[in-house]
Amino acid sequence: MRVQDNVLSWRSYMAERGVDVSCMDESVGGYPFRITFECYQPEFVIRTRDSQIRFIGAGLIVVAQAYDSDHMIAELKTPVQIDTSLDENGIAISIPSGTVRTSAKLVNGRLGELSAVLPAIKIMMGAGREEIAEYGANASEIHWRVRPRDDALDVALNVDQPYLRNKSSKTATQLNHIEAVVIVNHPVSVSFDTLAIWLKSWRENGGVADVTRLEFDSKYLSGEGAGTISLEAENLITGAFRVNFFKLDRFVSMLVNQGNIRESDANLLMGAVDLFAKSINGEKMVTLPVSIRGGDIYLGPVKAARLPALN
Repeated sequence: MRVQDNVLSWRSYMAERGVDVSCMDESVGGYPFRITFECYQPEFVIRTRDSQIRFIGAGLIVVAQAYDSDHMIAELKTPVQIDTSLDENGIAISIPSGTVRTSAKLVNGRLGELSAVLPAIKIMMGAGREEIAEYGANASEIHWRVRPRDDALDVALNVDQPYLRNKSSKTATQLNHIEAVVIVNHPVSVSFDTLAIWLKSWRENGGVADVTRLEFDSKYLSGEGAGTISLEAENLITGAFRVNFFKLDRFVSMLVNQGNIRESDANLLMGAVDLFAKSINGEKMVTLPVSIRGGDIYLGPVKAARLPALN
Protein backbone atom coordinates (compact mmCIF):
# COMPACT_ATOMS: atom_id res chain seq x y z
CA MET A 1 0.00 0.00 0.00
CA ARG A 2 2.90 2.28 0.76
CA VAL A 3 4.23 1.97 -2.80
CA GLN A 4 0.81 2.70 -4.32
CA ASP A 5 0.60 5.83 -2.17
CA ASN A 6 3.99 6.95 -3.53
CA VAL A 7 2.75 6.50 -7.12
CA LEU A 8 -0.44 8.48 -6.38
CA SER A 9 1.62 11.24 -4.76
CA TRP A 10 3.88 11.32 -7.82
CA ARG A 11 0.85 11.59 -10.13
CA SER A 12 -0.53 14.48 -8.08
CA TYR A 13 2.88 16.18 -8.12
CA MET A 14 3.06 15.89 -11.93
CA ALA A 15 -0.55 17.05 -12.40
CA GLU A 16 0.15 20.22 -10.39
CA ARG A 17 2.91 20.95 -12.91
CA GLY A 18 0.72 20.42 -15.96
CA VAL A 19 1.59 16.78 -16.68
CA ASP A 20 -1.22 14.20 -16.87
CA VAL A 21 -0.13 10.55 -16.65
CA SER A 22 -2.38 7.65 -17.63
CA CYS A 23 -1.96 3.93 -18.33
CA MET A 24 -4.23 1.43 -20.06
CA ASP A 25 -3.23 -0.95 -17.26
CA GLU A 26 -0.62 -0.72 -14.49
CA SER A 27 0.90 -2.56 -11.56
CA VAL A 28 3.09 -1.63 -8.61
CA GLY A 29 5.20 -4.06 -6.60
CA GLY A 30 8.61 -5.24 -5.49
CA TYR A 31 8.53 -3.79 -1.98
CA PRO A 32 10.35 -4.16 0.46
CA PHE A 33 13.42 -4.95 -1.67
CA ARG A 34 12.72 -2.66 -4.60
CA ILE A 35 10.00 -0.51 -6.12
CA THR A 36 8.65 -1.55 -9.52
CA PHE A 37 6.09 0.38 -11.57
CA GLU A 38 4.76 -1.13 -14.82
CA CYS A 39 2.53 0.84 -17.16
CA TYR A 40 0.90 -0.65 -20.27
CA GLN A 41 0.35 1.87 -23.08
CA PRO A 42 1.48 4.96 -21.13
CA GLU A 43 0.29 8.39 -22.22
CA PHE A 44 1.74 11.65 -20.93
CA VAL A 45 0.09 14.96 -21.81
CA ILE A 46 2.18 18.01 -20.92
CA ARG A 47 0.39 21.35 -20.96
CA THR A 48 2.41 24.54 -21.42
CA ARG A 49 1.52 28.17 -21.96
CA ASP A 50 1.65 27.94 -25.74
CA SER A 51 1.31 24.28 -26.64
CA GLN A 52 0.52 20.76 -25.61
CA ILE A 53 3.05 17.92 -25.75
CA ARG A 54 1.66 14.40 -26.15
CA PHE A 55 3.75 11.31 -25.46
CA ILE A 56 2.56 7.75 -26.21
CA GLY A 57 4.46 4.49 -25.78
CA ALA A 58 3.73 0.76 -25.83
CA GLY A 59 4.95 0.04 -22.31
CA LEU A 60 6.98 1.50 -19.45
CA ILE A 61 8.84 -0.24 -16.62
CA VAL A 62 10.50 1.78 -13.83
CA VAL A 63 12.61 0.09 -11.13
CA ALA A 64 14.34 1.57 -8.08
CA GLN A 65 16.00 -0.02 -5.07
CA ALA A 66 14.00 0.58 -1.89
CA TYR A 67 17.09 1.94 -0.14
CA ASP A 68 18.00 4.24 -3.07
CA SER A 69 14.70 5.40 -4.58
CA ASP A 70 16.34 8.52 -6.10
CA HIS A 71 18.11 6.28 -8.66
CA MET A 72 15.62 4.94 -11.21
CA ILE A 73 16.14 2.55 -14.11
CA ALA A 74 13.51 2.62 -16.85
CA GLU A 75 12.75 0.78 -20.07
CA LEU A 76 10.33 2.22 -22.60
CA LYS A 77 8.82 -0.13 -25.16
CA THR A 78 8.21 1.08 -28.69
CA PRO A 79 6.57 2.31 -30.83
CA VAL A 80 6.89 5.75 -29.25
CA GLN A 81 5.31 8.93 -30.56
CA ILE A 82 5.91 12.45 -29.20
CA ASP A 83 4.38 15.51 -30.81
CA THR A 84 3.76 19.17 -30.16
CA SER A 85 1.31 19.51 -33.01
CA LEU A 86 -0.66 22.28 -31.30
CA ASP A 87 2.42 24.49 -31.49
CA GLU A 88 2.92 26.37 -34.78
CA ASN A 89 6.60 25.33 -34.58
CA GLY A 90 5.56 21.75 -33.93
CA ILE A 91 7.95 18.85 -33.49
CA ALA A 92 7.02 15.21 -34.04
CA ILE A 93 9.34 12.47 -32.72
CA SER A 94 8.97 8.80 -33.58
CA ILE A 95 10.86 5.71 -32.39
CA PRO A 96 9.31 2.83 -34.36
CA SER A 97 11.11 -0.18 -32.86
CA GLY A 98 13.57 -1.30 -30.20
CA THR A 99 13.77 -0.31 -26.54
CA VAL A 100 14.65 3.02 -24.93
CA ARG A 101 16.76 2.44 -21.81
CA THR A 102 17.42 5.15 -19.24
CA SER A 103 19.09 5.64 -15.88
CA ALA A 104 18.23 8.75 -13.85
CA LYS A 105 19.37 10.10 -10.49
CA LEU A 106 17.56 12.77 -8.51
CA VAL A 107 19.57 15.26 -6.45
CA ASN A 108 17.54 17.30 -3.95
CA GLY A 109 14.38 16.43 -5.83
CA ARG A 110 15.71 17.52 -9.24
CA LEU A 111 17.19 15.57 -12.11
CA GLY A 112 20.94 15.45 -11.43
CA GLU A 113 22.15 12.71 -13.80
CA LEU A 114 20.65 11.05 -16.85
CA SER A 115 21.88 8.39 -19.26
CA ALA A 116 19.77 7.22 -22.20
CA VAL A 117 20.33 4.68 -24.97
CA LEU A 118 18.05 5.20 -27.98
CA PRO A 119 17.33 3.01 -31.01
CA ALA A 120 16.58 4.53 -34.43
CA ILE A 121 14.80 7.87 -34.08
CA LYS A 122 13.26 10.43 -36.44
CA ILE A 123 12.46 14.05 -35.54
CA MET A 124 10.29 16.16 -37.83
CA MET A 125 10.53 19.92 -37.28
CA GLY A 126 7.95 22.14 -38.93
CA ALA A 127 5.75 25.18 -38.83
CA GLY A 128 2.23 23.93 -38.25
CA ARG A 129 1.73 21.03 -40.62
CA GLU A 130 4.39 22.15 -43.08
CA GLU A 131 7.65 20.25 -42.63
CA ILE A 132 10.79 22.39 -42.42
CA ALA A 133 13.49 19.90 -41.47
CA GLU A 134 14.00 16.26 -40.54
CA TYR A 135 16.64 14.84 -38.23
CA GLY A 136 17.31 11.17 -37.64
CA ALA A 137 19.85 8.64 -36.39
CA ASN A 138 20.21 4.84 -36.32
CA ALA A 139 21.30 4.72 -32.68
CA SER A 140 22.44 7.20 -30.05
CA GLU A 141 23.51 7.66 -26.46
CA ILE A 142 23.28 10.73 -24.27
CA HIS A 143 24.70 11.30 -20.80
CA TRP A 144 24.34 14.42 -18.70
CA ARG A 145 25.35 15.48 -15.21
CA VAL A 146 24.46 18.69 -13.40
CA ARG A 147 27.25 20.52 -11.53
CA PRO A 148 25.38 23.12 -9.43
CA ARG A 149 28.53 24.48 -7.73
CA ASP A 150 30.05 25.28 -11.12
CA ASP A 151 26.74 26.45 -12.63
CA ALA A 152 27.33 23.97 -15.44
CA LEU A 153 25.94 20.87 -17.12
CA ASP A 154 28.19 18.13 -18.57
CA VAL A 155 26.81 16.48 -21.72
CA ALA A 156 28.25 13.61 -23.77
CA LEU A 157 26.74 12.47 -27.09
CA ASN A 158 27.47 9.43 -29.22
CA VAL A 159 25.40 9.10 -32.41
CA ASP A 160 25.52 6.55 -35.25
CA GLN A 161 24.52 7.59 -38.79
CA PRO A 162 22.87 10.94 -37.99
CA TYR A 163 21.38 13.00 -40.80
CA LEU A 164 19.75 16.39 -41.26
CA ARG A 165 17.51 17.21 -44.21
CA ASN A 166 16.16 20.72 -44.78
CA LYS A 167 13.12 21.25 -46.98
CA SER A 168 15.03 23.83 -49.02
CA SER A 169 17.96 21.46 -49.63
CA LYS A 170 18.01 18.81 -52.35
CA THR A 171 20.34 16.54 -50.38
CA ALA A 172 20.68 15.46 -46.75
CA THR A 173 23.69 16.03 -44.50
CA GLN A 174 24.70 12.47 -43.60
CA LEU A 175 27.41 11.35 -41.18
CA ASN A 176 28.64 7.88 -40.25
CA HIS A 177 29.31 8.80 -36.65
CA ILE A 178 29.63 11.77 -34.33
CA GLU A 179 30.86 12.13 -30.74
CA ALA A 180 30.83 15.26 -28.62
CA VAL A 181 31.64 16.25 -25.06
CA VAL A 182 30.11 19.59 -24.08
CA ILE A 183 30.07 21.76 -20.97
CA VAL A 184 26.90 23.87 -20.94
CA ASN A 185 27.60 26.94 -18.81
CA HIS A 186 24.86 28.86 -16.99
CA PRO A 187 22.13 26.29 -17.72
CA VAL A 188 18.60 27.42 -16.92
CA SER A 189 16.06 25.10 -15.32
CA VAL A 190 14.55 22.56 -17.71
CA SER A 191 11.08 23.64 -18.70
CA PHE A 192 8.26 22.05 -20.69
CA ASP A 193 7.69 25.35 -22.47
CA THR A 194 8.57 25.50 -26.14
CA LEU A 195 12.19 24.97 -27.11
CA ALA A 196 12.46 28.54 -28.39
CA ILE A 197 11.43 29.95 -24.99
CA TRP A 198 13.85 27.69 -23.11
CA LEU A 199 16.76 28.58 -25.41
CA LYS A 200 15.91 32.29 -25.18
CA SER A 201 16.17 32.06 -21.38
CA TRP A 202 19.55 30.32 -21.68
CA ARG A 203 20.84 32.95 -24.13
CA GLU A 204 19.70 35.85 -21.94
CA ASN A 205 21.34 34.17 -18.95
CA GLY A 206 24.72 34.36 -20.74
CA GLY A 207 24.70 30.73 -21.82
CA VAL A 208 27.81 29.42 -23.59
CA ALA A 209 28.61 25.79 -24.45
CA ASP A 210 32.25 24.69 -24.43
CA VAL A 211 32.71 21.79 -26.86
CA THR A 212 35.78 20.14 -25.36
CA ARG A 213 35.81 17.29 -27.87
CA LEU A 214 34.16 16.89 -31.27
CA GLU A 215 34.81 13.96 -33.58
CA PHE A 216 32.90 13.15 -36.76
CA ASP A 217 33.22 10.90 -39.78
CA SER A 218 31.45 10.72 -43.13
CA LYS A 219 32.03 9.56 -46.66
CA TYR A 220 33.30 12.98 -47.73
CA LEU A 221 34.73 14.52 -44.57
CA SER A 222 36.12 13.56 -41.17
CA GLY A 223 37.56 15.66 -38.40
CA GLU A 224 38.28 16.33 -34.76
CA GLY A 225 38.40 19.57 -32.84
CA ALA A 226 37.04 21.79 -30.08
CA GLY A 227 35.40 25.19 -29.68
CA THR A 228 32.49 27.16 -28.24
CA ILE A 229 28.84 27.66 -29.16
CA SER A 230 26.26 30.25 -28.11
CA LEU A 231 23.07 31.72 -29.54
CA GLU A 232 22.28 34.97 -31.29
CA ALA A 233 18.87 36.60 -31.59
CA GLU A 234 16.17 34.36 -33.07
CA ASN A 235 18.12 31.36 -31.70
CA LEU A 236 20.64 31.28 -34.54
CA ILE A 237 23.83 29.40 -33.64
CA THR A 238 27.14 31.24 -33.39
CA GLY A 239 30.51 29.78 -32.48
CA ALA A 240 34.20 29.27 -33.19
CA PHE A 241 36.18 26.03 -33.56
CA ARG A 242 39.63 24.79 -34.44
CA VAL A 243 39.26 21.57 -36.44
CA ASN A 244 41.67 19.02 -37.92
CA PHE A 245 40.05 17.98 -41.20
CA PHE A 246 40.60 14.78 -43.17
CA LYS A 247 39.34 14.25 -46.77
CA LEU A 248 38.75 18.00 -47.13
CA ASP A 249 39.48 17.78 -50.87
CA ARG A 250 36.54 15.35 -51.33
CA PHE A 251 34.26 17.64 -49.33
CA VAL A 252 35.22 20.69 -51.40
CA SER A 253 34.51 18.79 -54.63
CA MET A 254 31.08 17.80 -53.29
CA LEU A 255 30.26 21.42 -52.36
CA VAL A 256 31.18 22.58 -55.87
CA ASN A 257 29.12 19.81 -57.52
CA GLN A 258 26.10 20.76 -55.40
CA GLY A 259 26.51 24.44 -56.22
CA ASN A 260 27.06 25.43 -52.57
CA ILE A 261 30.37 27.25 -53.19
CA ARG A 262 32.04 28.96 -56.15
CA GLU A 263 35.08 27.67 -57.98
CA SER A 264 37.15 30.57 -56.59
CA ASP A 265 36.24 29.53 -53.01
CA ALA A 266 37.05 25.91 -53.83
CA ASN A 267 40.48 26.94 -55.15
CA LEU A 268 41.11 28.88 -51.92
CA LEU A 269 40.35 25.84 -49.76
CA MET A 270 42.30 23.47 -51.98
CA GLY A 271 45.24 25.87 -51.78
CA ALA A 272 45.12 25.51 -47.99
CA VAL A 273 45.18 21.73 -48.36
CA ASP A 274 48.17 21.86 -50.73
CA LEU A 275 50.12 24.30 -48.55
CA PHE A 276 49.40 23.15 -45.00
CA ALA A 277 48.23 19.53 -45.14
CA LYS A 278 50.14 16.85 -43.25
CA SER A 279 50.05 13.18 -44.11
CA ILE A 280 48.72 11.01 -41.27
CA ASN A 281 48.24 7.28 -41.95
CA GLY A 282 48.02 7.99 -45.66
CA GLU A 283 45.34 10.69 -45.26
CA LYS A 284 45.83 14.43 -45.74
CA MET A 285 45.09 16.41 -42.58
CA VAL A 286 44.71 20.19 -42.54
CA THR A 287 43.82 22.41 -39.58
CA LEU A 288 41.36 25.23 -40.24
CA PRO A 289 39.39 27.70 -38.12
CA VAL A 290 35.64 27.12 -38.37
CA SER A 291 33.25 29.92 -37.45
CA ILE A 292 29.47 29.97 -37.22
CA ARG A 293 27.85 33.38 -37.65
CA GLY A 294 24.10 33.81 -37.81
CA GLY A 295 23.72 30.11 -38.53
CA ASP A 296 26.19 30.20 -41.47
CA ILE A 297 29.20 27.86 -41.26
CA TYR A 298 32.53 29.17 -42.58
CA LEU A 299 35.64 27.10 -43.31
CA GLY A 300 38.23 29.83 -42.96
CA PRO A 301 36.77 32.68 -45.07
CA VAL A 302 34.52 30.40 -47.18
CA LYS A 303 30.82 30.01 -46.41
CA ALA A 304 30.16 26.26 -46.74
CA ALA A 305 26.77 25.49 -45.17
CA ARG A 306 23.93 26.82 -43.05
CA LEU A 307 22.37 25.57 -39.82
CA PRO A 308 18.64 26.03 -39.12
CA ALA A 309 17.51 28.19 -36.20
CA LEU A 310 16.78 26.27 -33.01
CA ASN A 311 13.07 26.93 -32.77
